[in-house]
Amino acid sequence: MSDSDKAASRKDYTDVRVRLPNRMIYKIEELRKEWGLQSRSSVLARLLEELLLDDKDNLES
Repeated sequence: MSDSDKAASRKDYTDVRVRLPNRMIYKIEELRKEWGLQSRSSVLARLLEELLLDDKDNLES
């Protein structure tokens, strides 16, 4: 995470509640520890960023 990401204000974000099966939560928790992240939401954000970047690349091809 860059310094500019850390400095972003709370107004740049929206809280979202997601209902997931426990098996997914366990996997998210494993990834959180593996990646050294502080929260599950950071894991979900990273996964979504990768997914959305992949979609953008595919659309440009």
